[in-house]
Amino acid sequence: MRTAATILPPIASRLHQQGYGWLNDTYLIWWVLADVDAHLGQPDSAIAQLEAILQNHCEWNVLAIPYAAAHFRLGELYAQTGERRRAQEHYTAFLKAFTDPDPEYRSWVTEARADLERLRQGG
Repeated sequence: MRTAATILPPIASRLHQQGYGWLNDTYLIWWVLADVDAHLGQPDSAIAQLEAILQNHCEWNVLAIPYAAAHFRLGELYAQTGERRRAQEHYTAFLKAFTDPDPEYRSWVTEARADLERLRQGG
């Protein structure tokens, strides 16, 4: 994990240079970096990577899943760091995006609803 955390940031920045990669590659790198940072116990860095996905979102349909998934993961991370209001905002945004989810995302919707309810009740 530490090796990935060292190798991936320069790759991600290079993908923004003209002639390198596709936009989706950048989203994938940000997502992987967020996962690596979370596993290394660095939620603030993970949050920054996921926020980059939201800040650089395009309206293309192909990016709808990374955008919504970033909201879901941000809800989890903000809940872990005790930022309940931010967690609620991101879970709510995720649930708005997934009103009729495909089967592979139904467990995320169920989890987000349960976490949002728990946060609203002060847990």
